[in-house]
Amino acid sequence: MANQHTSEWTNEIVQRMMELAKEHQLPEVTELLNTEFNTTFTYTAVRTKYTRSKKKNITFIDRKNIGNTIEDYIQHLIKHQEERQKFDDRQTSITLDIDGDKPIGIVFTGDWHVGGLYTAHKEMLEDFKVISETDGLYNIAMGDYADNYNSNSHKGGMFEQIENPDKQKDLVQYLFTEFLGNSNLAIIRGNHDYWETKETSEDFVKRVARLIDSPYLWYGGEINLRLGSQVYKIIARHTFQGNSALNTTNSQRRLFDETQGDVVALGHLHYNEIHSKTKAGKDTVWIRTGTYKRTDDYTQWVVGGSGRGDIRQPMIILFPDKKEILDFRDMYRGIEYLKMLRQGVTV
Repeated sequence: MANQHTSEWTNEIVQRMMELAKEHQLPEVTELLNTEFNTTFTYTAVRTKYTRSKKKNITFIDRKNIGNTIEDYIQHLIKHQEERQKFDDRQTSITLDIDGDKPIGIVFTGDWHVGGLYTAHKEMLEDFKVISETDGLYNIAMGDYADNYNSNSHKGGMFEQIENPDKQKDLVQYLFTEFLGNSNLAIIRGNHDYWETKETSEDFVKRVARLIDSPYLWYGGEINLRLGSQVYKIIARHTFQGNSALNTTNSQRRLFDETQGDVVALGHLHYNEIHSKTKAGKDTVWIRTGTYKRTDDYTQWVVGGSGRGDIRQPMIILFPDKKEILDFRDMYRGIEYLKMLRQGVTV
């Protein structure tokens, strides 16, 4: 006999129920079970268990599908859902504080395509070293870090790579941990990063974000950056609906209309451009980041010899004591200006 109060079915209780049912009606079986095993089974519970355990001349001692109701399952689903979400690193907004009373710079760098045959790996490495060594300079990673072509996602792209996707990710991880990790404000996933997730469920970008202790902003989102007395709303995504080769700011405009961001930054299209303008009564900067992938077979097929990615990395400067944004298509021009500002040089 059980020493503690319980209402859990065990093999012993089921066997005893079947024995008692040979001589007693189920209401009496219910009372006898509760007395013998110190349980609180209801007649309905005993009847359900009995009918699901006894079928013609077959007795199922440990049948598992005990007939939970759909209402029971929904409540289990909700509880499991809430618990599972606690372990999801992905987010679409982040608020962060940057200490100090001096202007800061932010480089928007994405579409690295590490491992591509015509990717500018040498220039990439030089840029990242400069970013890591420049005081007051931060970065937002915009997606598509490895070229990551595989047989199912893009068969033709496989032959434009000089390293396999596994080695590409080793290199990407090295670049983040060695150069960009300490200054990274957020890391975003691009479409090339998603291919692997779609195939195997592995999320390499999440793993990198954990390694460098950085927010994982999924495919992009809102970064509320608090600097001194100012708050800057930065909207950064790998891509957004409305991309157009003729109206190159169409996606940025649509994203601004939805978010009213002080800065709207997109990647994906491999060309570098910045537009400073006033819209809806506020000053805003719209950025399209470049790429380190100068060209590939697809680019040449679509646009021919003129199709070359712009390897310059765009940058902005933010001020702690006034709401002002300075923008630069080339981070090296911005770094020169940032150094003077942080040294107190009047320019």
